Amino acid sequence: MTIANPLPNSVASSSALAEAGAQMWPPVSVVVNTVDRADSLAVLLAALEQQAYPNFELIVVVGPTEDHTLHLLGAYADRVRVLRCGRANLGESRNIGLQAARGEIVAFIDDDAVPCRTWLAQLVAAFTHPQMAAVGGSVHMVYPDAPVLQHRLGIVSDLGEQQNVRSPGMLPPGGRGIL
Repeated sequence: MTIANPLPNSVASSSALAEAGAQMWPPVSVVVNTVDRADSLAVLLAALEQQAYPNFELIVVVGPTEDHTLHLLGAYADRVRVLRCGRANLGESRNIGLQAARGEIVAFIDDDAVPCRTWLAQLVAAFTHPQMAAVGGSVHMVYPDAPVLQHRLGIVSDLGEQQNVRSPGMLPPGGRGIL
């Protein structure tokens, strides 16, 4: 189900922006894959409700679960499409979400992630370049005593060629990629 203008009283709720929405905000499908991580999934769902981007659907693919994940998702029945994956297999689970996606752009996010409010807007903005095939961003493990940066600056071409751009002055080939 599309979460349209999830933030009441936000700028995104104005009628002028709604009319321009189809051009300014292509539909995005956010896919979350989860198995037995209801507590972290609850935090993620709360963060996704705060997204500034107004035109996205949320698909949660649940693997064989023994915790309260399905009960948690029941509270989101009007806002989240819940699909099932019979095995604890991330690739299979992602494919189920991808096949169900209705958006022009598909964004995968881990069930233990906490995206910033502008996460989707930043991802969509990167796709304005006609040669852009995929985008990603920084992934931080947030611990008060030891913040760790898992991935900072890297690019992958549309052919799957990887390049580390951590060296000073290194730019994506031909202006492709996102820093």
